[in-house]
Amino acid sequence: MQRGFLNRSSATSANNHASASETIPSSQSGPRTRIISENPRIVQSDYDFPEGPYYLYVPHGENTSVIVDYLKSLIAISKWEVWNTDLPVIRNPAYELRTIEGKGMGMVATRRIAAGELLVNERPVYSQRTPLPRLSDYTDRNGHFYLGAVDGLSMKSKDKISSLKNSYGPDYHQLGGILKTNFLIHDITEIPDDAHVFSGVFPVISRANHDCSPNANYFFSFSTFSGGLRAITDIEIGEEITIMYTNLLEPRALRKASLEANYFFTCSCKACTADAVTARASDARRVQLSQMIRRLENGPRSSSPSLRELQDMLQAADTEGLGATYAQLLFYGSGRVMALGKTQLGMEWLQKAKKLYLNSEGEHSSIYKLICNIVH
Repeated sequence: MQRGFLNRSSATSANNHASASETIPSSQSGPRTRIISENPRIVQSDYDFPEGPYYLYVPHGENTSVIVDYLKSLIAISKWEVWNTDLPVIRNPAYELRTIEGKGMGMVATRRIAAGELLVNERPVYSQRTPLPRLSDYTDRNGHFYLGAVDGLSMKSKDKISSLKNSYGPDYHQLGGILKTNFLIHDITEIPDDAHVFSGVFPVISRANHDCSPNANYFFSFSTFSGGLRAITDIEIGEEITIMYTNLLEPRALRKASLEANYFFTCSCKACTADAVTARASDARRVQLSQMIRRLENGPRSSSPSLRELQDMLQAADTEGLGATYAQLLFYGSGRVMALGKTQLGMEWLQKAKKLYLNSEGEHSSIYKLICNIVH
């Protein structure tokens, strides 16, 4: 299943909108790596820690990626057929990377973009299981763990990483800060599994800035091992393309605190800069939406909402500009609507959810596939 913010409430990104001033330093000293095999190229991260993680480099050529995981897993991943295929080329690019006042680098629409349009499709240049054990002297602050992984990448791939921002400051090693700043969550299994959650860095998608009512959705396609960015609303020329970094169903104060603590910036989106009266109404809607999603996810274990309650929550999601939550409400709520004896309306909600998941995550989305099996 592709895991974008349509089905994940936690943060998926970091403050990544400016370019790093330093290049990635060499790891000639520090890392204790050892080459295990050349084809596939697998490198042990620390010869003093044989039970620890390894590095796999795929595919060969200028645009290499490194995957960091346990040896057994990497041997299986190295045999995936996906490494023998190229990603489809987007023929009509819709954005440019541009400096945005108060934010640094971001993505800006260069033409009108229709909801559902695929904007970016790319593989992570760096990907690792979250979390991974390492010895105490392989820390984020000295960068040894990351240096060992990045050293085996092509120069082109190294340049893509070094151009990203490090928001963690001088206390962190430059490379470690860059990666932690720009991580996005993804899966390496077709069906989501909390035991197999990975964090990846993408050359373009990692540059998308945050908004508490985002106009684009980041998702990951297991079948192509690639991250994607799709518009979830129409986007006008000159408008910034945004995703979410934190739980959008929390009140404004909690969202701002999370973003400041974890991503080192103060959110200046429309929802976060609204006047006090507007903000209180927005907070109330978002809290109610969060409560409704939990009720629907819990199913029979919780009190079942009425049709009016569901319709009110759909209106609230629309008012807040939360396309992800709107799709979730349609998907989860359709079963409740049918249980109320309104089968036709429930099927209509499923059809709408099907379209929204297709627009937001594409045809490889497992939720989209699940709905297709229901509505044919």
